[in-house]
Amino acid sequence: IKEDYGMAPMNALEAVHFGLPSICPECGGRLYTFDDPAKLQLMKGYYDTLGESSAMLFSWTFAKDNVLIQINGDLPEDKARQYEAALSQLQ
Repeated sequence: IKEDYGMAPMNALEAVHFGLPSICPECGGRLYTFDDPAKLQLMKGYYDTLGESSAMLFSWTFAKDNVLIQINGDLPEDKARQYEAALSQLQ
């Protein structure tokens, strides 16, 4: 559903929005799956470019194979890296 994308391009096979209420009531992240590596890179680049344009728009992005995780940048790095580690364990 389009709400799972926010302002990002709707180019993924699947998109799931999840909440992180420990940061704030509206904070969260997204999990995307893709059928094309170029689409994944486009989406990752979208989020990475936002973070480069404004610290307020920074988010963590981690990719493996056809999966991209985007997480609110207010999540402490050690917690964000736990998502990265979990993603790296996927087979």
